[in-house]
Amino acid sequence: MLRQIFRCASRLRDTPYFPVNSASDILKIRNLGVVAHIDAGKTTLTERMLFYSGAIPQPGNVDDGNTVMDYMKQERERGITIRAAAISFNWDGFQMNLIDTPGHVDFSGEVERSLRVMDGCVVVVDANNGIQTQTKTVWKQADKFNVPRIIFVNKMDLHAASLEVTKDHLKKKFNVIPLVLHIPYIVQDSYKGSIDVVRQQAIEFLEPFGARVNFIPLEKLSKLDKERVKAAREELLETLGSCDDEFAEKYLSGSFTEDDIDLAIRKVTIQMTAYPIYCGSALKNKGVQPVLEGIIKYLPSPAEKLPAVGILNGKAVTRSISDSKLCALAYKVINNTSKGTLVYARVYSGKIKYGEFLKNTSKKTIEKANRILRVRANEYVEVNEIGVGDIVALGGLKEVRSGDTLISKNDPEELVLAGVQMPPPVFFCRIEPENDNKQGELETILKNIHREDPSFNAKYDEESDQLFAIGQGELHLEILRDRLEIEFGLKTRLGPMQVAYRESAETGGKTYVISIDKPGQFLKLKLKLELVESNMKVEHLEDALHGDKFGDLIGTVEWNIDKVSDALSEHINQMRGSDYDESEFQPLKTIGGESKDQIIKYLEEAMQRGAIVGYPLINIKITVEDGVWSKKRTNMVAIKEAAAKGVRELVKISDPKLMEPLMNVSITIPDEMMGDLISDITSTRRGVVMSMEKSDNEMSVVNALIPLVEMLGYTSNLRNLSKGLGYYQMNFHSYEVVSEAEQEKIMNRY
Repeated sequence: MLRQIFRCASRLRDTPYFPVNSASDILKIRNLGVVAHIDAGKTTLTERMLFYSGAIPQPGNVDDGNTVMDYMKQERERGITIRAAAISFNWDGFQMNLIDTPGHVDFSGEVERSLRVMDGCVVVVDANNGIQTQTKTVWKQADKFNVPRIIFVNKMDLHAASLEVTKDHLKKKFNVIPLVLHIPYIVQDSYKGSIDVVRQQAIEFLEPFGARVNFIPLEKLSKLDKERVKAAREELLETLGSCDDEFAEKYLSGSFTEDDIDLAIRKVTIQMTAYPIYCGSALKNKGVQPVLEGIIKYLPSPAEKLPAVGILNGKAVTRSISDSKLCALAYKVINNTSKGTLVYARVYSGKIKYGEFLKNTSKKTIEKANRILRVRANEYVEVNEIGVGDIVALGGLKEVRSGDTLISKNDPEELVLAGVQMPPPVFFCRIEPENDNKQGELETILKNIHREDPSFNAKYDEESDQLFAIGQGELHLEILRDRLEIEFGLKTRLGPMQVAYRESAETGGKTYVISIDKPGQFLKLKLKLELVESNMKVEHLEDALHGDKFGDLIGTVEWNIDKVSDALSEHINQMRGSDYDESEFQPLKTIGGESKDQIIKYLEEAMQRGAIVGYPLINIKITVEDGVWSKKRTNMVAIKEAAAKGVRELVKISDPKLMEPLMNVSITIPDEMMGDLISDITSTRRGVVMSMEKSDNEMSVVNALIPLVEMLGYTSNLRNLSKGLGYYQMNFHSYEVVSEAEQEKIMNRY
């Protein structure tokens, strides 16, 4: 039961933690996240959680730029979360490992990686704006990883707030069963707090900062509030009975307690059959403590989640908390100015000790964990050991990347857990240092940033002698530029934003023999191009960020030489002469492992440049079927040239095609401007309207598929069209073939 809570004056660094997990501790761990659409109030909610737990002396505010979790300078200046921040704190004897995630679509990769290691999460919904585009996206991401969740309906103090409307939207848009556990407590049109439906009492949150609470029993509530509580409780109990047969029997017999209700809510929440709803106003310090209690009561501990699943010797295996062998997943990498490279990891079984050597089964490397750190946003506390079910940061692991699996050095079973796939970057721009002497430094820094953020990449183009930054959106790349200056003291210039096109082929089954035969260089390769069916198309806007949608984007290379070499005999017959040394030439199937790896490597590199404009190739597979190599003249130079020319010529004869990114765009606009908007989408932007729906406050939402190139600079266009009242969000949908006319326009630009 909620107790009276007073502000704890302890400082962040003095907060007690569980330094070591034993078997009994794991039931008191909650690995959770806070997710939402941008500006729904998740960071504000997180700040209040930290304050009420005693982790910070007073809550920060996003508008004031002094929150604990948004500690980056860019976050505080822009008032948005950019990097998922983690912190551990205590609440009522439970250890909370909390991750505050970004709400902007450009940083959805941060959310994806974080949800991968969560056992539960809190979804924050704006009571005024309801279910927004990014709310749908994060909900779908949580579904993907089977993350149970509770819902906090925020901003209930505002005049237009409606818990009933929000509940109905949840049912309609997510097709879920909501469990309303708290309803608003309003006195003389003033929002005072919430009424606990299970315990039938009002909770009034008092100053300072709502840390002191006043419980008002049912008999002291107004007649109207009594009726509201009774109706809400009956609805809750009936809904629980429909979800859980065991509770239904107790409910029908009339012999149930509040504990029975709590157990039933916990059961259906963990099973993701239904979703508890709380309400409040985080900014006004109302309704946050019940959410903390709900996390403890209804979200699972690591012991109650399904075991981690991985691949061992080609077969799926599991690692449960009872396994003594270490199994951990690296979900995030950051470069800390004082601590160096830190790897954030979730321990699924076993434990990690200070100084232990860890085997990275994803990269086949072994490194020493020379630091184990409890994370408190951008502060860290060293511990000697970390146990099963926990989340920590590890120092000393320079080769580990996000998604890598870590086990003990001496463990012969090299299990590999499923990692996290990132959506493809669709924007790019030229990037260069203001000081030309800093070019090498810039490339090194960008490489490290890619390690931190796999949804970003950098590519040097040899032909144009330019370096390109590739990311999820314009904001993503603007933040990159700011980081370079703020964190590394490196001023850079960004070129115009450009669209990351792709290339492919229309005809499969073609083969091509590339021959490199010159003094000091020799290699013949027989290559075959096959089409790979794409599963990139998605049916709904919220599906667009599912990681498994992107698995077949990149062109692949296969080595398939099982037959007797025809190429060798053909080559010898062609070249036979008095001075021809047949013993120099060998069938490709006999080539050494290192040279074979080089051939595959350079073929993969060649697939990064198509035959039309030079964009990466997708949805094709190139197979090495045969070839001839020379004992004397096959070297790296010959291999690289053969791969580049072979891929280019093979694609040319396979009917190459240019593909453009198509975006799911969700636009919210006043009702009276719908006609102009639809005309703009269909006639000006080559878009297709997929659906229209009524929002709130005389606003409507249009969902459309629009080529990304048509969305460049759209913010200002929409501002003019809607008189500043409209806004939009877009996610990647698929790559589609461009028309001949559009392809000609694109080619003329290059």
